[in-house]
Amino acid sequence: MMHRCLRFSLVGGLLLLQSSQTFALPDCSESEPMDNCFGTVTFASGSKYVGEFRDGNYSGQGTYTYADGEAYVGTFKDGLFHKQGTYTYSSGDKYVGEFKNGEKNGRGLYSHTDGASEKGFFKDGEFFYETKVK
Repeated sequence: MMHRCLRFSLVGGLLLLQSSQTFALPDCSESEPMDNCFGTVTFASGSKYVGEFRDGNYSGQGTYTYADGEAYVGTFKDGLFHKQGTYTYSSGDKYVGEFKNGEKNGRGLYSHTDGASEKGFFKDGEFFYETKVK
């Protein structure tokens, strides 16, 4: 039993160490192209991106905050929302779910500020299937 606990502790520790190395990207340099680094870009419009870069694009984990307060927190691929993420609207409504090529695509939960919410399946940004949760 003691060996089993020790084995699980070692395996868990190695997995934790490996996952923390994934997020330990160096800071992006202002003098070099943004590639395989962590950085911040603030736009003239007031929008801001903080996160990982690959080949000059937002790729990996990041946060994009628009000037009006709307924000996306999640995974990016080639500069677009991709895979799992959370989009918070300026109204306070929130979508938590899957994205593909910058659009809601896949399973997700849309929560309204009044407490109502819908769980559904999005296709190309539109509800394809919907279920009222509250």
